[in-house]
Amino acid sequence: MQALQIAEKIKELAPLYQEVRMDTKGRKKLKKPLLKHHTPKQIDIFHECQINPSDIQTGVRRNLPMIYHWGVWICPVCSCRSKDAHLTDYFCLYPSTTNSQCKDFLHLPTRHVARKILISSDLPATSNPKSRIYFSKKV
Repeated sequence: MQALQIAEKIKELAPLYQEVRMDTKGRKKLKKPLLKHHTPKQIDIFHECQINPSDIQTGVRRNLPMIYHWGVWICPVCSCRSKDAHLTDYFCLYPSTTNSQCKDFLHLPTRHVARKILISSDLPATSNPKSRIYFSKKV
């Protein structure tokens, strides 16, 4: 096949292989329902990794359990401070929690402190105040 024949063949086949691309408006239109209906895979980390929940050290941890004081977690060893250390530690293990479970796991002094933390974290929750369950934010 000569060079001229190759060029002719490309022109002949080009209409058969048109790449269709979605424009920005089309991508945005598709993105909204995909995100709305997306549900992250729920993994039972204890079952998957064959860990007994009683083997987990509770509390917000770095070296030792961090202490919650006036809205901030403080490490007793290095004085490192964090406002949201509880989210990374807790929701890595548990996809949902109640006020009581959160209080116990994070070693909080009262249920009122646990409630304040959960509400200020702006987590999705069930509507029943007596038995409210908080869920980790969708990714």
